[in-house]
Amino acid sequence: MMYLLAHEELQEAATRFLGDARLSAHRDRIHAWADGWRRAAWPAGTPEYLLVGYFRVLHAHGESARMVACALDADRHRALLDVTGGDAAALAEIGAAQDALLGREPPDLRTMTLLAVRRDALTDRNRGIPTRLPAVWARLGHPVRAEALARSLPDPSRRARALATLSEALAEARAGAGPDAPGAEEVADEAEAAARSVTGPEARAEALARVSEAWAEAGHVRRARELAREAECAARAGFGTAYELMLSVRAVARAWARLGDVERVESLARELETRAKERRQKTTGDELPHWAATTARALAWAGDIDGAETAALTITRVGAMVRARVAAELERHGYDELGADLAREADEQARTVGEAELRSLALAEVAAAAARAGDAGRAERLLREADALTRAGTGDTHRARAQARSLVAVVAGWVRLGRMERAEDLALRSGALIRSGMRLRPVSALVWEADVWARLGRGDRARSSVREAETVARAAGRSGLPRRKLAEVAVTLAWTGESDRAEALARTITDPDVRAHALAEVTTGIAARGHTGRAHAVAAGITSPAPRARALAAVVEGMARAGATPGARPVLDEAEAAARATPTVGPRAQALAEVAAARMAVGQTGHARSALGEAVALAEWVAGRDSDAGAHVRAVAALVARLGDPDRAARLARGVMDLGLRTDALLELATGRALAGESEQARLLVQEAEDVIGTHTDYGRWKPVTTGLAEVAETWARCGRSDRAAELAGRAAELARAEGGPDSHHCLARTDAALALARQGDVEGVEAVAGTIAAPWCRDRALAQAVEGLARSGRADRAEALARAITLPRWQAVALVGVARRSDTPRAHRLLVRALRLDAWWTAADLLAAEIPDLMVGVLDELLVFRPDSGASDGEHDEPTWLPRAPRQWTLMRHLDQREPEPLQVHASRREASGTMPAGG
Repeated sequence: MMYLLAHEELQEAATRFLGDARLSAHRDRIHAWADGWRRAAWPAGTPEYLLVGYFRVLHAHGESARMVACALDADRHRALLDVTGGDAAALAEIGAAQDALLGREPPDLRTMTLLAVRRDALTDRNRGIPTRLPAVWARLGHPVRAEALARSLPDPSRRARALATLSEALAEARAGAGPDAPGAEEVADEAEAAARSVTGPEARAEALARVSEAWAEAGHVRRARELAREAECAARAGFGTAYELMLSVRAVARAWARLGDVERVESLARELETRAKERRQKTTGDELPHWAATTARALAWAGDIDGAETAALTITRVGAMVRARVAAELERHGYDELGADLAREADEQARTVGEAELRSLALAEVAAAAARAGDAGRAERLLREADALTRAGTGDTHRARAQARSLVAVVAGWVRLGRMERAEDLALRSGALIRSGMRLRPVSALVWEADVWARLGRGDRARSSVREAETVARAAGRSGLPRRKLAEVAVTLAWTGESDRAEALARTITDPDVRAHALAEVTTGIAARGHTGRAHAVAAGITSPAPRARALAAVVEGMARAGATPGARPVLDEAEAAARATPTVGPRAQALAEVAAARMAVGQTGHARSALGEAVALAEWVAGRDSDAGAHVRAVAALVARLGDPDRAARLARGVMDLGLRTDALLELATGRALAGESEQARLLVQEAEDVIGTHTDYGRWKPVTTGLAEVAETWARCGRSDRAAELAGRAAELARAEGGPDSHHCLARTDAALALARQGDVEGVEAVAGTIAAPWCRDRALAQAVEGLARSGRADRAEALARAITLPRWQAVALVGVARRSDTPRAHRLLVRALRLDAWWTAADLLAAEIPDLMVGVLDELLVFRPDSGASDGEHDEPTWLPRAPRQWTLMRHLDQREPEPLQVHASRREASGTMPAGG
């Protein structure tokens, strides 16, 4: 503190002495100096001050234009990466530049968008960095580079794991370098902060447990125990699948094992089985070898070397015993052939769960404990056994990872005993072993191989592998938009007249179903602008028959609007042929109905009625046989109503098997009749939908009752019955609050109840329902959806205030974008600027494409050179697994040249249902 005060006093004295004018002149000289290096693209040899210290000067003096120039400079970011080893410094500069623009009036949406795009490009290239890579750099003597690299990982759960592993590496280095070597505690602190920022309970439990191990390695046992207890509480609060539960509990158990708490490990194993049974889910027998390995680890750290060795040696027998027991049960029930198969599998158990690798790893940990206890002879015997278990891999990722861990542990064990010749012999074999086992994960293989050589002290070979791993990982980092956003932006571009780019962008989508539906929507947008020739060309390139038929029907409707009906016949014939070529019944019925609507639009009434009759017959047939076809039956009903037969449409809707889709179909028909001024018929349909919810006791199996009530409430409001809408919204809220348990079904129920209240303008009700949701991500998601509902109800000010109260950046950004959709241009730009600071730019991609199309065209032109859906992390999740799934339908906002007061919502068709009609059906 004394040095800091002295420095500040010297700075103040120098400032007074030089005066503002002279200081400004000196800053100008620094700017000119920096400009010279910038023009040279910040080459090797750039003074470190210009890369590390210069931006701080700009920030201190509020020179936002220069800050933005630095933050957008890709060459500067390359140089920063070379100097620091990571992108954390570049990301911090971008964040500071964005903060400098936040309060500007009018909002600078263009610059903020460019900054967000640049930030996300840096973030994307770090998604594929393996979490072990920073620790390997630290073992090679580059702790600063290692820390910068770990800080660059965008996902907090992966960042926590990377920092925790780095902390352990620094603690190991300190053990050899003396007690004053710094680093491990500071990095563990940062890892803990990252773990606490993870909101999903299972992912947070895993992250906290991993950090607990790091604190234990650093010698802070009390803090490690505190975090292990917190991780255990987070795991218990989870509501994911049995697999997610197993992963989180296993991570917690490993943390307790590292602390030598055998009783806690055994208790968690029993609790996992109990909780799985409560959820009517099963844990697999393959879990038992993992628990045996964890028990061996706990006994080793508790100092019970005999018990640890016994547990480690039982791992393979446990796996075989489980399979043999299953085989015996099957034989007892008469499944002899299957039983024999499982008996054979019992002899090959390592092939499925890697018991040999787990046993090798456990023996290596027990050997380390024996070495710590001074029993070198026993440690060497155990390492020989572990060494003998290392063998060529099969390519199975999970087993290969276990094998890599065991190889590293055994090499470290030989080094610890001073048996360098044995360590080097295994290291020479390990490269081929790891690469053969992880041939589908080349980056991970390189990192594990580098770790082996780093522990052996062979820095030259390790550096070669680690540099290659980092280069490949950055190149494989995902560039571009998620495919759902690609589709949305492509359609927006089509509606704003950028047909070539819209088609090119849609064609980069790798999923064939999503690509086909996106191209169909792009065709619709192009045709709606009168470019029917261009639209026909796009439609002709769609290979999937149902989307192709829909696209061609849209071309014909565009021709009808343009008065070009004479040329419609061949296009209609082409559309009908595509519809009839659709293999599954539900999509075929919908495609024929769409063709019928197109024929009606150009006056081919006879052909239209024939095609429509066939479509209805198919829909009626499939409605009672295939619940998955309900979405297509609903679409046919809507088209029948549009073509003038609402009674037949209602009968078709009543035949939908899926009760949730049945109410959807009835409510859609009610909305259509309300818009046509047929209020009484609309109310009867809404009442019928409400009765479906109230009279079918199993409705909740298909969709949460609160969801159904919320949808009915919204439709009552559209029909002019705001009193009934408010009543049902209140009832939905009461039901949501009454439902116990934190699982995803109940979260969805409360979310929909909040949305229903929001659409009635009931802010207090929204906050009350959201307050009952325990999981932060689910609560904030509910608020984000409710915010847009409030904006639609005309309460934009209150909606914005509620959006700013959301704590998680992702959902606050979603909420702000939702309000922006319902706002005038100045307010929309202000909200979008804030959203771009909080989350990925593609959260608002379709709205940005409408607001600043020229800029977005340039951005998208760059993205088109990448493969947008290329895999991200090498063997690790690119996104936290706790994030909610995308809705079953994606919504495409259509924007023409001017923003519409109430933008038209276009829903993409669901994926084609399975099943075919039997011959003669």
